[in-house]
Amino acid sequence: MKILIIISSFLVIISTKSIDKLPSSLKVCRYQDPVRDECIRDSIEYFLSSLHQKPDSIDFPSVEPFVYDTVTFKYNSPNFVQGWFTIQDQKNYGISRAKVINVKSDFTDEEMELQAIVNFPKLFTIGNYKSNISLGVFKIESKGQFNVSMYDVTAKWTIKGKLEQKEGEKYMNIYQFDVLPEAKNMKISASGLFPDQELNKFVNEFFNQHWKLFYQEMIPETRKQWEPLFRDICNKFFSQIPFKKLLLKN
Repeated sequence: MKILIIISSFLVIISTKSIDKLPSSLKVCRYQDPVRDECIRDSIEYFLSSLHQKPDSIDFPSVEPFVYDTVTFKYNSPNFVQGWFTIQDQKNYGISRAKVINVKSDFTDEEMELQAIVNFPKLFTIGNYKSNISLGVFKIESKGQFNVSMYDVTAKWTIKGKLEQKEGEKYMNIYQFDVLPEAKNMKISASGLFPDQELNKFVNEFFNQHWKLFYQEMIPETRKQWEPLFRDICNKFFSQIPFKKLLLKN
């Protein structure tokens, strides 16, 4: 779950300068293509797979590892999780190995909507954390290091955008990027939860035995944090390329 948040955290200044040449890793599709959705699916997957290094011709970071600074999550489930935790200094791996299962697209003269199913075989993150959390009878005010491994993660993306005129060109502006993820398995390890090492070990084991319960309870609140971050990722990309260069009409 944490890593799916991670791939949304490209907190960068959005450029509106049009590029002269498309990245070599970008596959362009045609509006009238009868297999347009398959083309878009392949284009997304190929672009993600290329992000083990910084792409040419465009201001966009590599993602292997993807590094970002700080994000804070707050929870207020009266019967389960209450409090906050902050994640810092993260390195994240596995994003470029995404497999795009399918895409459904809808375009008008001014708007677009994409729905995609994306699978990540394994996602892994390491970093530092601070927390002040109540988990039932457990009250945890702590800080330390953590790592999370997630396996066979499938996410449904819903992306909506509208064309905007800038300097004589039309650029796609994403106003919604919703992500609904499901993981087949997750392993968590965190230091510093308690001063006592045996108690720290017990809590880690408890988390891993009951990870599905924590995952299901925390996802609804966590999703609220994702959307603005995923929008920043998309708009970092779309703001540099006039949309007519991405979806050819002739």
